[in-house]
Amino acid sequence: AQLILQHKTFMNGVKITCHYARAMKLYGDRVRFYQTIQNLFSNALDALSEKQKHEERVIHFELARQSHGYIISISDNWLGVQEGMESLVFQPFFTTKAQSGGTGIGLSLVKEYIEQSFDGTITFTTSPNGTTFFITIPLVRVRERKIARKNI
Repeated sequence: AQLILQHKTFMNGVKITCHYARAMKLYGDRVRFYQTIQNLFSNALDALSEKQKHEERVIHFELARQSHGYIISISDNWLGVQEGMESLVFQPFFTTKAQSGGTGIGLSLVKEYIEQSFDGTITFTTSPNGTTFFITIPLVRVRERKIARKNI
């Protein structure tokens, strides 16, 4: 899957920028985390493939540690989510890519993985200048905090 993303990135002339302070140490399922990041990158690549060849195509990845946890953001510089569609983005089987084979499963799984495997959240902002997805993952799992409070 990584080779496919690299090929799509190269063929579509997409520039990827990354900003992160240091390595991230996560609990949880590494495969689901990888699938989450891969899906968000793949969606951004698909959106950017609609831009004219002469227009700049950029995906920006950022990882930041804050006092409560990590925030991961993935942004693209395409048109954003259509007005009125924002509430549907994480719904199963909702897709804007039906003609190109989109199933509408990806973002609903991403949301499920982040919430269930990492006790995190995923949100997004969108505008005519692009979309940014934000994943927030706490440093300590919510379940562990609840257990620790009961044991005090």
